[in-house]
Amino acid sequence: MNKCVYASILVLLVIGCKETQVRQSDFVPFKKPVTLSTTTEAVEKKPWEYEISPKKEVVEERKEGIPDKFVYPEERKKPEPSLHKPEYTGDKIDVALNFDNAEIKDVLQVILGEILNVNYILDRRVGGTINLHATGQVYKEELLSMLNTLLYVYDFAIIKDGDLYRVLPKAESRQEANIVISGDKIPPWSKDIIIQIVPLQYENPKNLNATIKPFMTGIGNIVTHGDSPYIILIETASNMEKLLTLVKTFDVPFFAGKAVKFYDFKYVDARNMAKDLAAIAQSMGGKVGGEGEFNFVPFSDTNKMLIATRVPELLPKIDLWIKNVDVPPSELEEELKIYVYKVQHQKAETIVPVLTQIYNEKMAAQPKPLGKKQLEAMKIVADSKTNTIVVKALPSDYRGIKAIIEAIDATPQQVFIEVLILEVDLKSNLDYGTEWSLKMGSTKLFGLGDLQRTAETPAISFAKGNFEILMDILATNSNTKILSAPHILVRDEQPANIQVGSEVPILSSSGQQTGTTVTFEQVQYRDTGIILTVTPHIGENDFVTLEIKQEVSNAEETTTGVSNSPTFSTRKAGTSLVIKSGHTISLGGIIEQKNEKRISKIPLLGDIPFLGNLFKSTSIANKRTELIMLITPYIANDAEEADSLTNAFQKKLKEIEPLITQRVNEVQKY
Repeated sequence: MNKCVYASILVLLVIGCKETQVRQSDFVPFKKPVTLSTTTEAVEKKPWEYEISPKKEVVEERKEGIPDKFVYPEERKKPEPSLHKPEYTGDKIDVALNFDNAEIKDVLQVILGEILNVNYILDRRVGGTINLHATGQVYKEELLSMLNTLLYVYDFAIIKDGDLYRVLPKAESRQEANIVISGDKIPPWSKDIIIQIVPLQYENPKNLNATIKPFMTGIGNIVTHGDSPYIILIETASNMEKLLTLVKTFDVPFFAGKAVKFYDFKYVDARNMAKDLAAIAQSMGGKVGGEGEFNFVPFSDTNKMLIATRVPELLPKIDLWIKNVDVPPSELEEELKIYVYKVQHQKAETIVPVLTQIYNEKMAAQPKPLGKKQLEAMKIVADSKTNTIVVKALPSDYRGIKAIIEAIDATPQQVFIEVLILEVDLKSNLDYGTEWSLKMGSTKLFGLGDLQRTAETPAISFAKGNFEILMDILATNSNTKILSAPHILVRDEQPANIQVGSEVPILSSSGQQTGTTVTFEQVQYRDTGIILTVTPHIGENDFVTLEIKQEVSNAEETTTGVSNSPTFSTRKAGTSLVIKSGHTISLGGIIEQKNEKRISKIPLLGDIPFLGNLFKSTSIANKRTELIMLITPYIANDAEEADSLTNAFQKKLKEIEPLITQRVNEVQKY
């Protein structure tokens, strides 16, 4: 018997527990969406990384508890209850005021001095005539407000200072206001001028300035302080309620009154869907983006899309649009089709090998499905003449192929490279070269300021641009010549070649035709001078890795005994370094020594044959020069930036021309 009783109680407890459970439909908690990963550590994606996943024909249903739609209320806050109807205290008094063209001073004496019996001070600028007619019973405070309102018309105001009332010009009354209220509480109704400090939660104070100013009286003013989230209102207490109502109307969060909904797509690409929905909305007169009615934000990694709208009632219509587009492909659509993709920035023949490695299984012969016709193999071909990729594939497969092509064929970044090639005469403190002088601590040698060496390479980096450095050099050293100032715009990861010099002919072979006396010679040409190859690699945070190859070669008279063939002296240097966009790297250390023949003679006498040697002297001067290259890379993200950098470069060249001419003239004097 006891066992039966216990069993009955247990059953009732279980039933009771079930009845008290909260149903999922009654309470939907807000949870953060969870992303499942096969790795145990989160992988941070770089801006240049892409993830392209195959499309899933079957998408899991959304888990309960994760809402896909949010509707935010208007959140238009109202100020506290108005005190617009003043509650005057005391007894009413009988008044009968009839003033026609009366002096303001006389009217003030009657009302303030005789009726209200208060102490007051008149500013010496208070004057003029006034008209006032009022009869009946009024409170003393009400009569004072009536007088203040009338004085506003004549550009005067009454300011209460303790038990003293001051009458002064209205323009100065706000500086004399001594009632300060902090917060958004509406003050009691009166004609007193008050200062109210109103805190803002969402809106920028500067934006509210233009909105509120038109609703202020002539005595009012609004003050903002930098980025501080406060506005200071100077106004009569009677008009402050209207201003505070305006502030609360516009001081709302950016998402107030908007609806946001997430969409999962099974069969279409979220990015394409965003473009199509934007086109549909615009065709119906809607505005997309910014302050428009719609904002479509696709997420390519998860193939989802967020739609934000200022009109929540439009979401059901958007649901209908998507429902008619995101449908499974029909059997006809799953037949092989031919697609042609025009490659914009890369070469088609370099992209196709990547695609063939990814889709090599589908490009092989396909087995025949049971009960269906034989499927052809996928084909991907590059046409180098038109730089296009021709794809024969299923529509579902082509979506993935297109995504890969778009990721590879993205608009490449470019680097604008400025180069200044200088030749410096090594004299006095430069006898051992500029690099040696910098090593020994002479960092103020050219007025360059602080320098920083780059590891053990013959390179020194400057925070200045190369033109600023050049101006410093020319201003402190007249033994500097500009050999060349080339500039070039090059794509990221591509080499840029700069050559300043000439092609020298070399006799490669000679001979005589058989049976004749005709001789022939074969000549080859070799590049000489300054040859610079720079390959940029753009990194993050505006840093650029530069691979630099530098060659300086000269053709000299042969010393090998081979006639008609010059001897080449070649000096090469190579380095790889990292520098920030807009900073300058200096490459030096290539020193050349020349023996110059100098002749000094007496004019006219030194030119006499044979006897002229008596009036002239010949000397051999040892001249040592160092070649310095200043290289400055600038990252150009688009064509406008490239044009801007080019124009700035040309402007700088014009700026240094007068200084170069001045230095040349100074050298020629000596």
